[in-house]
This record gives sequence, C-alpha cells and structure tokens, in this order.
Amino acid sequence: MPRISGDTLSLYNLAGATGNSLTNISLGTIKGSPAAGNNISMSNFSIDSVDSISGFTYAVENTNENYTLGFTTGSFGILFDSKIGNRSQNVTWSVPVGSRLSVNTNNGRIATIAVSSMTNNPTQTVLQSIVTHTVRAVFNDGFNDHATNYNTNRDRTVYSVDSYDGNSAALCLTIDSPVTLADGTIVEAGDLNEGDILKGYSIEGLGQNSDGTFFRLVINHS
Repeated sequence: MPRISGDTLSLYNLAGATGNSLTNISLGTIKGSPAAGNNISMSNFSIDSVDSISGFTYAVENTNENYTLGFTTGSFGILFDSKIGNRSQNVTWSVPVGSRLSVNTNNGRIATIAVSSMTNNPTQTVLQSIVTHTVRAVFNDGFNDHATNYNTNRDRTVYSVDSYDGNSAALCLTIDSPVTLADGTIVEAGDLNEGDILKGYSIEGLGQNSDGTFFRLVINHS
C-alpha cells in the first residue's frame, strides 16, 4: 500500500540501498533505463514488513540448502526485489559460531546454507543424530526503516541431520522398488509422477512438529 503519514522516504537513502552514487541521483537512474512517461515513485522501492524465513526445517549433512527471507511489498513495492531485496549488503545472514551450518552464499533475501559432515560410520543403518541450529537474517537497507521487523532478528530453527554414510546405496530405491501411495496403492518407483503423495512414517527423534519439508523424492530414470 502507499506509504502513510509519518513515513520518511529519502532519495539519498534509496541511493545507498540500491548501490547507486549518493550524488546527482534520480529515481530514473535508480530504476535504470526509464522510458518517457514512466511514473516512478519512492514507494515503488518500499516494503510494509520483513517476514519469516522459509526453507527446509531438516537439512542433511554435506548438502547446501536455500533459505529465503520473506517481505510484504504491497501493491506499490514493485521494484523492491530487483533493486533492494537481491543485494547482499542489505541482508545479514548468520548461524551460530561453531555450528554444523555455515553461510555459503548471500544473495540478499536468499542465502545458501552449507551443512557440514556429522558422524562417519560405514556400518550405519539408522539415524544417529540431530542437532538444533538457528538460521538468522537481519534486513537493514537504510531506506525502509518504517517497515515492521526492520533491523530485527528473523530466526528459523533448522536441524542438521546425519545421513546413512556408507549404507546410502542400500537405502536407495530402484525403478522397480514397490512404494506405497497415501491411499494405500502400491506402485513401482519408476511409475511415480511429480505430485504423487507417498505414505510416510514418523522417524524416532525427529519430533511431531515437522513441517513436512524433510523428505524429498528424486526420480532418476537413467
């Protein structure tokens, strides 16, 4: 929605938030390649709030997972994502020092988090460990300080999960492996289609509050 009375939008601060020169700046320059008749306002670069972080709750060791900081831009913030939200200088991503997680890349609102190796047991056939971590993002662009949760910790609990080390091959499905769908139907893994829902089982130690994003099915027909 349009900014309300009391909000202060500074062209100088907008230049800094978008990585432009702080002198001789214009909205047209910040937008880039403006055309005759373009109606550009500072509200086009604004947001209403900084929201939660989305991404996998359970992250398997030795993988890289993407986490995204959400924003509510309203109908006027059409230039926010491309000019402000995608700049690493505007979002600080962090994980606890010494944890099994690390920030691999920071692309502004999206960060790639690397999960380090956990146990190394070549005879392992059961889940061995789950470690709790906090992935944190702080948005501070110098321009949208009117927004809810501006310059505030936005946290997501992420669990690093041990894999099955040397026994992964034995746990993989082949194309003729029988799998059970949610309705009880049994089909071969090779006949699965994107969107099919499989029957699942709870895993001891993962808790009862999973958001359902831990399991991912990859179908390889080669």
